[in-house]
Amino acid sequence: MTAADLTSIAACSLEPAGMAQRAADLRGILAPALRDLRRAGAAAELDLALDSAEERALAELLRLERECCPFWRFSLSRRSARLVRLRVRAEAPYEAALDAFLTLTRERGGASIGTRPQEPAFRAGEAARRAGVGVETLRYYERRGLIPAPVRRPSGQREYTLDDVRLVRAIKMAQRLGFTLAQTKEIVRVTRRRGGHDPAVLREQVEAKLAEVEDKIRGLELMRAELRAVIAAECDSLVDCECGDDCPIDPEAPLTVRGLQGIR
Repeated sequence: MTAADLTSIAACSLEPAGMAQRAADLRGILAPALRDLRRAGAAAELDLALDSAEERALAELLRLERECCPFWRFSLSRRSARLVRLRVRAEAPYEAALDAFLTLTRERGGASIGTRPQEPAFRAGEAARRAGVGVETLRYYERRGLIPAPVRRPSGQREYTLDDVRLVRAIKMAQRLGFTLAQTKEIVRVTRRRGGHDPAVLREQVEAKLAEVEDKIRGLELMRAELRAVIAAECDSLVDCECGDDCPIDPEAPLTVRGLQGIR
């Protein structure tokens, strides 16, 4: 069983110590993740902000709970990249067990966690303001897969977290550094994956981008020198220039790159 006050229910095969540990394990996943809860008699529907690894961990705990307490009926379904819906029901005559199960959606001390206190939720306009972008930019990043699909309130309004805001700021920084959105998406994927990541990945990506930028700078410097040479030579035509033997726009002219770079 999932709570010590249900030790009298004969359908549960767990010892008290195992029951307490199961309750702690379930609370550790459910309480921080709960975003919405709807109750109807002996059934409830919970919306949980879980990634795929957390979803698998919860599914395993529910499987174990079902084995020791066969009156449970659990169903997990993914609603979005972030949101998982858990449907739970207790069959007769154990309907009261649902009350105990739902206490596991509260942190120790009894406060219900609808959204994480340390990570408040924002509507799209407020999230965009905090990230320094427009609302349409948020939705564009969502469509491109750069940020997860946000949780939606029962009203249908999108709900963003501080983590979303931080991610949008990081994307904007990557753009200022010259990364394309496709490159940024890959960097975010690699550097934010669960189970740890190679801290050298970002450095390697930045070094590669720096080499690319330096190549462009060299090309632009040469272009600048060529433009200055055209002005200095007083060229008068792209086709039949009559400025002299060292015409910088004459493909036959012997002017060298070194000569171009010497023009100021």
